[in-house]
Amino acid sequence: MIRIFVLLLIFGDALGQQAELLVFQNKVQDFGNIQERAGTVQHTFTFVNNSGRTARILGVQASCGCTTSGWTDQPVAPGKTGFIKAQFDPAGRPGYFSKTLSVNTDLTATPIVLTLKGNVVSGQVPADQFNYTKGALRFRNASFNMGTVYINQAAVTKEFEVLNAGPGAIQFLSYEAPPHVVVALPKGLGENERGVIQIQYDAKKKNEFGFASDKISIVTDQEAEPRLGFSLYATVEEFFPILSGEELQRAPRLKIEPAEVNAGSLRLRETKQLSVRLKNVGKRDLTIRAVQPNCSCIIAQADEKVLKPNAEATLSIQLIAEGRLGTQNKAITVYTTDPAQPVQRIPLTVVVQD
Repeated sequence: MIRIFVLLLIFGDALGQQAELLVFQNKVQDFGNIQERAGTVQHTFTFVNNSGRTARILGVQASCGCTTSGWTDQPVAPGKTGFIKAQFDPAGRPGYFSKTLSVNTDLTATPIVLTLKGNVVSGQVPADQFNYTKGALRFRNASFNMGTVYINQAAVTKEFEVLNAGPGAIQFLSYEAPPHVVVALPKGLGENERGVIQIQYDAKKKNEFGFASDKISIVTDQEAEPRLGFSLYATVEEFFPILSGEELQRAPRLKIEPAEVNAGSLRLRETKQLSVRLKNVGKRDLTIRAVQPNCSCIIAQADEKVLKPNAEATLSIQLIAEGRLGTQNKAITVYTTDPAQPVQRIPLTVVVQD
């Protein structure tokens, strides 16, 4: 069993290295809400050839006919950039979409998968899609989600629709939010009138990496429920511009050993101490920005924050077996200044017994 586990780790590490042969600044393009009547939307995925040899795009296969593409048709020398162009036609496709492009190269048999996603709005959103009610006001979701925001870029603003489904007009009076959030409210909405709530999120002021949750309140003149409470979500990361192959060779690079953790079996409420190694295999100092488990049952902390080239840190993990019985799959997310992989997740598996 140990031998099989080691082989899996080696194989998984090899796949990770293959995925870095062509380094994309971003493999997922989220268009957000797009109007069907606005026509085709486009995006260009840019990459750097980090393989050390000339690379060629052999072809790009779309997951459906609504996504077409073009790409660099000439060989791309080491350290040079290339592109994959993609477009999505929203005509006749209302609602959420997620389409993929499989990029085949002469570097490896494993395709590189790029994703286009978003939500097609066809004319005016039907009233029955405003499913969450606060007094006479109706919203499309129970919370506000800002998506991914970057700690080293300008504040991001998103719009969220609101519908007055009750009799009579409603006035918006004020709001309460943390310092990194600014809310712009409509002055008022008449009966059956729609409006937009604008939320600006400044990740630099938030100054925390990873999944972030805040509370905001909106005050209206509704008698039955004047103060409306909402959860506000965001994922805070650091933005890194695309680097040339030569720059990537000089950059810091994080290697995690082992790449995943199997904690074995624990009885309910039993605690176990585990650890993984975080190593900088790059050429410049690596900074560990944050470590974030996805469960309160895990406490994880690195004993060093800045790693010189070839230096290591120990990530100490305390796991408490709680919650449901059986196999539990958790994760620890590590945020660093590795420009190729600034966000890396460590899967953790444990079997909880009574």
